[in-house]
Amino acid sequence: GRRRSIRTRRWLGRLLLRRCLRSSTGNDLLHLRPAPRHARRRVRHPALRRVPVPRVLLSAVRKVRTVLTLFSGACGGWDLGMERAGYRVVAACEADPWRRAVLQRNFPNTKVYDDVRGLTAARLVADLGALPDVIVGSPPCQDASLANTKGRGVDGARTGLFFEFIRIVAECRPLWCCAENVPGLRTRGVDRVLSELEALDYACWPLVVGAGNAGAPHQRRRVFIMAADANEARRADGSLVPLARATTQSEPRCSSLAPWRENASEVPGIHGMDDGLPRRVAAAGVAAYGDAVVPQIAEAIGRAMLRVAA
Repeated sequence: GRRRSIRTRRWLGRLLLRRCLRSSTGNDLLHLRPAPRHARRRVRHPALRRVPVPRVLLSAVRKVRTVLTLFSGACGGWDLGMERAGYRVVAACEADPWRRAVLQRNFPNTKVYDDVRGLTAARLVADLGALPDVIVGSPPCQDASLANTKGRGVDGARTGLFFEFIRIVAECRPLWCCAENVPGLRTRGVDRVLSELEALDYACWPLVVGAGNAGAPHQRRRVFIMAADANEARRADGSLVPLARATTQSEPRCSSLAPWRENASEVPGIHGMDDGLPRRVAAAGVAAYGDAVVPQIAEAIGRAMLRVAA
């Protein structure tokens, strides 16, 4: 019965995202099917072995759900998309000083932390007064990228910060969480990430979504791992309802999923062109764009979360 219930929730999540993220050309999403549970490695990461798993519920009544973004980057794609979906981003975390300064300038009302390894549920409660309802983020992808032929995936020093993401989820117990990374993660540790989240009693929906699904003139496919607390869901007024009662009615497309402008394929004049930015500044900007999440996809995911929990 429990395994059938998890399968049902996975099917429902895929259905809602397919309706919300269908591109203007009518192409469906490219799904990533998880490996069977018995085929996944059940080795617990050392950072998770010492983390208690309290079931922390938010007692405050909120009209707008709150969000914590991790590995936020400079552009704040997660932050912008979740705000468009109707959330309030209360905190973010970015280690790079330059990216953190740009993020703080773009979102001046957001508390920005500098190191995910020092971020805890107790610190969030002390600074914000409550824990976030949703946690999203994009852990570093260098060890999972196929361009890195010697990458170790989630065993690497950078992409291994995935387990810090999971540790914070274990401490805060959000209703929803979502992590984004490159498609190479499918062969470099996605099963371990899913196993750790499911061990915390989260139902997971791994998806591959591209910028083209949001109308962009390029593909930019990324892995998104959505996970919901399998035992409870919280309404906007603070009341609890079983997740299995989620609505399946048809919903309109997200307002921000409009096609890119016709001249979006033109190369911006910032890198290596006359009257452009200095090379070092331009290179940093290009790297920041590479780290960014497409806000339209983040918005669609946020809206899907709200519909399931409504």
